[in-house]
Amino acid sequence: MSKIHIGIDPGVTGAVAFISELWAKVYDMPVLPVPNGSRKETRIDAECLYAILKNHGFSLDVCELILEKTQPMKDSAMTAFSMGQTRGIILATASLLKIPIVHVTPPAWKKHFGLLKCDKDASRTIAKERFPNLMDSLQNKKDHNRAEALLIALYGKEKNL
Repeated sequence: MSKIHIGIDPGVTGAVAFISELWAKVYDMPVLPVPNGSRKETRIDAECLYAILKNHGFSLDVCELILEKTQPMKDSAMTAFSMGQTRGIILATASLLKIPIVHVTPPAWKKHFGLLKCDKDASRTIAKERFPNLMDSLQNKKDHNRAEALLIALYGKEKNL
């Protein structure tokens, strides 16, 4: 069986994509509401992410997870903490399933697709060209995270990571 590449655009608005030689699927990152007084917050639903990664009818020993390596920018401490928590949940879940992880930086995969210095909608355009069968999943501007997860997985496949 050929390798299954799993691309993850991390974050609570991120996505998880699977690609093989014959098919591709994409899911929004599963999230749960977190009670925090008057503020509405969410975090990754680790149990649901585990189920998404595990229950695809293929052996996990032919999978490889390509995870976008996010770096702190000039975000608040709260944002940095949230991103760290998100990465931790993704890494722990993949570790529990024994899925090998490759980290890629945004500039690496974006350069591969000619997306450096492009807006997020450019990712949707390329993903729609490369995955026409997923056009319905990439229709809205908010679907740029799905597009990026697909392109991260495709980058792993094309670079033979």
